[in-house]
Amino acid sequence: MSVSSSADTPSTSTAPSTSTAISSLAIKTVQQQDKIKSLITQYTNDNYTISFGEVEMGGHCGFVGCQWQKLVSMVITAKRSNAPSVTYLSVVTGQTPDRGAKPTVRFVDLADMDSAKWAFKL
Repeated sequence: MSVSSSADTPSTSTAPSTSTAISSLAIKTVQQQDKIKSLITQYTNDNYTISFGEVEMGGHCGFVGCQWQKLVSMVITAKRSNAPSVTYLSVVTGQTPDRGAKPTVRFVDLADMDSAKWAFKL
């Protein structure tokens, strides 16, 4: 098994060290979840590749700091020809500076969106 992690998109933050710290924090937070630990132990042989990625979803800043939000993916792929992948998604939310608060994780599922929600003029 090989486990890797990377950011899917470059950060637009003016403080790269903070952005890098948040990136690794979001992925590490997901990796520490019991559900994810259980999945990783199920795929502990050399027949699978597990990779983590993230996409910045924005946030906002105020007087006491900034709130950030990331979409983190975990992709499990078998190392054989034409092997399907399984993807697990989670939304991780946190603060900078953290002030002792741990980031929160919500596991999410993709669903088809009603076309009426896209019935607006661009």
